Amino acid sequence: MKKGLLFLAFGGPRDEDEVEEFLTQLKGDKFHHELFRDVIERYRRIGGSPYYAILERVVSSIRRRIRGLEIEYGVIYGYPPLEEALENLEKRGAIEIVLFPLTPYRSHQLLKGIERLHKKAEELLLQLIEVEPWFKDPEYVRLWAIRIREGLFPKLKVSLLFTAHSVPQESSAQYLKDLEATVQTLSNLFPDIPWTIGFHSWREGWVGPSLSEALKSLKKMGSERILVVPVGFVFDHLETLYDLDIALKEEADSEGVVMERVPCLNASEDFLNFLTKRVYDALKK
Repeated sequence: MKKGLLFLAFGGPRDEDEVEEFLTQLKGDKFHHELFRDVIERYRRIGGSPYYAILERVVSSIRRRIRGLEIEYGVIYGYPPLEEALENLEKRGAIEIVLFPLTPYRSHQLLKGIERLHKKAEELLLQLIEVEPWFKDPEYVRLWAIRIREGLFPKLKVSLLFTAHSVPQESSAQYLKDLEATVQTLSNLFPDIPWTIGFHSWREGWVGPSLSEALKSLKKMGSERILVVPVGFVFDHLETLYDLDIALKEEADSEGVVMERVPCLNASEDFLNFLTKRVYDALKK
């Protein structure tokens, strides 16, 4: 029985022309035009998002590493949509599809995306094999630990600020449980270093604290140097390149705090090795 692999990613606009459609998918038809202008301006300030270029590099690398396996990616918001990616695998004869979310944390949006795929798979008479969540995988944790150590040395007097996207409190339980497990494991590896967690895109009724509040809390603890760890994201995109590298950096400068950031995993060799092993493990099932 021919097998395929479908990487599931969050997605986003590939360029400025797709911002409006992306916001419509994400927010519905009634999003504020002020938000549209704000997102466009942020994309321009970072020179465009590298998200899809990184995603393409990851998928291309896995294709080279695992020959004879039909591989596609689909996104929850944007292009190519999940259902289209699944159809492409079916057209190439794949019957058993390994479903690999490119995030270890089970957010409400991710779970809804997986539901969409199961519905489409049933329609196409395909079998989905879900990769086990990897938020507690020691190798995944090690990837971040390596980057933290590189960021700490030789700057010994530093605090850690872990960051992730906020979610509505009413649908946050599983996501927070997964995320906090990763953060707690990482913080245990650095027991003498103060830390906290801050959330991107915080608003009323969503999980906090905001990035700004988290920064201020570390400063009140006496932190003069902060190493930001965007553990909620595997790829650099608007929320790391603007929210952290521009907006939070400007706030840190104004507060007299030295802020640095560890890179996301992106298409790094060690992350590709991790993904490859996870795919092989799923194919054995």
